[in-house]
Amino acid sequence: MSKRRDTYYLLSLGCAKNTVDSQSMEVLLNGAGLHNTTAPDRAEVLIVNTCGFIAAAREESVKALRDLAAHKRPGQLLIAAGCLSQRNGHDLARQVPGLDGVIGTRRWMDIVDLVHRLRARNLPQPLYHLPDEARTVGTDERGVSRVAVQGASAYLKIADGCRRPCAFCAIPAIKGTAVSRPTERVVAEAQIAPSRTSTDPTMRPGASGSSSPTHTVRPPRTRRSPDPSTTCVGHPAARNLARRFPTSL
Repeated sequence: MSKRRDTYYLLSLGCAKNTVDSQSMEVLLNGAGLHNTTAPDRAEVLIVNTCGFIAAAREESVKALRDLAAHKRPGQLLIAAGCLSQRNGHDLARQVPGLDGVIGTRRWMDIVDLVHRLRARNLPQPLYHLPDEARTVGTDERGVSRVAVQGASAYLKIADGCRRPCAFCAIPAIKGTAVSRPTERVVAEAQIAPSRTSTDPTMRPGASGSSSPTHTVRPPRTRRSPDPSTTCVGHPAARNLARRFPTSL
């Protein structure tokens, strides 16, 4: 198959938080006039939203990038986004020959800008979008809904990063210190999310042990007392949601 200009293929790896970021990037790309395709060989832009938390996830991300690079055709652009990009930075291009662009977790919302820069470049060297001044994940800068729908569930991001510098955890290095989204935006999106899927808001972290919670909208189920190890009731946005959905937490 021949590639088509203004098309993109996006592979999302890792946790639910990555899924939210991936679908938010899709909204921005669609808004810029690009069209999604599920066939990599038909896409002009190839994007892998990587996971970089544990060794197995890093290996999976590098393999996915190498597989796409091995079959890349002239004129196609391969971009590594997400956690592994933020964690490995400039070293990722050495691991994946043929990589064109690298964009980290903290400025994922600049994905369209990076595509434009790659199209306009005159040299084949990879372009990196890992600005030093980006100490935290940007929040609500482009007005994109931070909800990802998957079947009967939807994930709503309420925060990113972590302020606890545990020696065993890479989250602060990847995402920066904790930053919460505006409460009014979280609440508004939580109220809209049920119209996009089956309804029953519950609060859970995006991944086991994560410090960056997501709000999960799930189908109705039997009520039971929340497990304090999996319910983010201490987060300010969670407390606001609890007041609005008192039977869910």
